[in-house]
Amino acid sequence: MSISSRFVLLVLLLSPVSGQFTVIGPQETVIAMLGGEATLSCHLSPQMDAKDMEVVWIHSKSLHLLHHYKNGQDYLKLQAKEYKGRTEFLHENISIGSVALRLRQMELSDEGMYRCLFQSPTAQHEAEFRVYVAVIGSPPHLYIKGQGNKTLRLTCTSMGWYPQPEVQWMKNEERSLTQDIMIKKRENDLFSVETSITVVTNCKVNASCFIWNPLLSHTFEASFSLPDNMFPDNSFWMVTGIVALNFIITGLSLFIFCGCKLKKAKGKIKTELEKTRGEYEKLKAECDMTKAELDITKVKLDETTNEFETYKKMWFFKR
Repeated sequence: MSISSRFVLLVLLLSPVSGQFTVIGPQETVIAMLGGEATLSCHLSPQMDAKDMEVVWIHSKSLHLLHHYKNGQDYLKLQAKEYKGRTEFLHENISIGSVALRLRQMELSDEGMYRCLFQSPTAQHEAEFRVYVAVIGSPPHLYIKGQGNKTLRLTCTSMGWYPQPEVQWMKNEERSLTQDIMIKKRENDLFSVETSITVVTNCKVNASCFIWNPLLSHTFEASFSLPDNMFPDNSFWMVTGIVALNFIITGLSLFIFCGCKLKKAKGKIKTELEKTRGEYEKLKAECDMTKAELDITKVKLDETTNEFETYKKMWFFKR
């Protein structure tokens, strides 16, 4: 029998059949973090020894085999390739019919319905349950932009969420219904969110942007606060001025930083130049000394030449 035929036969065996026991899946919602692990637990009711039973886990949507246990050991010949090396059968309590499958390195594609099957020589039963995969995105960033007429546009952004995150603005401790929300799904199947509200600056403003994963309890918050009657006639321009001042301070800091870098570089060049100048002066002195020695040698050579000429003339007259 070919592998594909045996796999089809295995799938056919997963049809629920009444028997001497029932299979109960995880008692709590299974939520796994992307890249983390999930534990898929199943147990028999009533409790009984399952050492000699076959236990199978399958991803219901794709019908991919995650793990197969039979004859008292793992049987992974038909295991789908995307699960190889990622599963671990936990059977410490198999004598009372309680087992679990640990699935590591969770991927978004692992989300969905799963089936856990127990089969004995006389009966079989299965349980079906859902597994969720979750990702917590980046902490939100709050951007402020003046719009004129004493109003500000507050924009809150965050990225890297799964599933699609929930978003809510709170303004002066009340939910803000007037908000713009744009949620996009990126190429990696993770979601990014951008949400905005408009606030008036001639009154007290306490605004907060909340973003959270609907599967998890963790919530991110970004807040903005403007005191009541703070510069009542010019609050908008004051806030705008503060934003502009931040840009000026940032630019000035960058200018000072670059100036310090330039000064340091100039000092280094000056030091190198002085060092080079010292070496030049030393070489020049050595050159002058060598020239003087050459002049002395030339004088001695001229004297020797004259003496030679004198001896030459004396020798000529003697002949």
